[in-house]
Amino acid sequence: MSQLIMHEERPDREIFDKKVGKFDFRKVPLDDPRVWSLFARGDTVGVFQLEKQLGRDWSKRAKPSNIEELAALISILRPGVLETGQADLYVKIKNGQEEPRYLHPSLEPILKDTHSCLLYQEESINIAKVIAGLTEEEADTYIRKGIGKKLPEVIAKVKSIFLDGCAKKGIVNQKEAEEIFGWIEKGQRYLFNKSHAVTYAFNAYWSAYIKYHYPKQFYCSWLTFSSWKPNPREEIYELVQNAKINGVNIITPDIRVGNADFKIIGDDIAFGLSHIRGVGGKGIENITKNSENFKTFEGFVKTAKKIKRNVAESLIKSGACDFYQNNRMYMLKVIQAVYGFNAKEEEYKPIELKKLSDKELAYFLTNVEKLGLINTLEDIINLGICQKNRIDTIKAKINFLQNGEFNDSNRQKSIWEKLYLGISLSCSSADDFSKEKGAICCREAFFAKSKEKITIHCVVDDIRLRQTSERSKTPGKNYCYLNVSDNSGAVQNIVCWPETYDNYKEQLSTDLVVSLKAVKNSWNGKDQIVVNSIDILG
Repeated sequence: MSQLIMHEERPDREIFDKKVGKFDFRKVPLDDPRVWSLFARGDTVGVFQLEKQLGRDWSKRAKPSNIEELAALISILRPGVLETGQADLYVKIKNGQEEPRYLHPSLEPILKDTHSCLLYQEESINIAKVIAGLTEEEADTYIRKGIGKKLPEVIAKVKSIFLDGCAKKGIVNQKEAEEIFGWIEKGQRYLFNKSHAVTYAFNAYWSAYIKYHYPKQFYCSWLTFSSWKPNPREEIYELVQNAKINGVNIITPDIRVGNADFKIIGDDIAFGLSHIRGVGGKGIENITKNSENFKTFEGFVKTAKKIKRNVAESLIKSGACDFYQNNRMYMLKVIQAVYGFNAKEEEYKPIELKKLSDKELAYFLTNVEKLGLINTLEDIINLGICQKNRIDTIKAKINFLQNGEFNDSNRQKSIWEKLYLGISLSCSSADDFSKEKGAICCREAFFAKSKEKITIHCVVDDIRLRQTSERSKTPGKNYCYLNVSDNSGAVQNIVCWPETYDNYKEQLSTDLVVSLKAVKNSWNGKDQIVVNSIDILG
């Protein structure tokens, strides 16, 4: 069940040459069934024009299998086509659920390739040429440009020219001509021209090709450029969860690697340091300058002043210092013991830790790598580095570091990683709860078969409330969609229908760990997990 979608990189040197890093898209085969399968199952995260949920859902419904069908898919996602119902009609006719509907037999040769639906500007122009006798230039001027201006006086003039032309040609009667013009006028404002749609389709296919055959390079590049997106954190979350589902592992950042952007390391992709919240360009510059001091944790503590304390704490909380084999809570408290503790920074405040004085800190930074943390603090007392009224303060630091409890729960690490990375990479809050027998992970749930009953232990990431339509059996009732995750990946749009939602709505909230008992159903051309019951675990 836990299958790997992505295949090994293609050995085809004519397409991609690793030595020079060049990729010749003109040589990419357009008939690769494995690439088209990505579109058919809606796995289009990161695929040009289809990366968002809308594109994924319609890709799964339309199941394009060639460039022309892909161009049509991209075109039906235009707002006007969706609003007029042409998108839904196109998919149903394409999948054989309904018959083509031509307003007049003369339109069939023009609209046959798009299953009787008006998807392109060129189709409007051709209709005007055939039934209204307009020249290419007239049809472009009056139909495409005229209707596009959306001015009532222009529309009235265009309609008059169109109807007069239809009367002269005599192919359709006046009633049919008015109906066809109304249809064109309603959709024309939102249509792509076909050349534009086909260009987009090639870009979409090429990006899907890279995703399938070169998954590590695909995700690494997309993640690096996530900072260019309107919501980088959302982009990182989507890409990383999709990468997990497809068997590509993104690991927590590591200051030893020192990579500002995402970087392929062996079979994994290392998180880019510059994408950690609170680090920034200046932080990267300071980290690079002082990288030689990061070989030991004491060296890191000594260097925290140079790289800035807030950057040091961001690195610890994000997992970039995990290789020191210390708990993150312990490393964080060491920084706080040395540089002072502001109670406002944390909800928990086991002790107030005043910072070292300038004289104490100078001695500490000079000797900590040689003597170690505790010995250096003890020397500050024994050698009289600190004043007598400061002895209790230094002893409190020593006692705190020697006797404090610094356990990292998966929940705490997950919260930190979500805050600083945009997603939890090393663990999940769900890891703190043992699974009942037969429970599966999110990645396995993603690949579950239709009608399969499943139990998932997971974290609730998002809850989107909806209301049933007036046409449903229970109109106006609240239900919700859940996005959930664990350390294996994420599953989106799990539905809780009203009867289930009503039972759990008071308890249900984001960041909860839950056990979902559900079934995977197929509806309207796409699979959907439907929840039957929810157990709140924590």
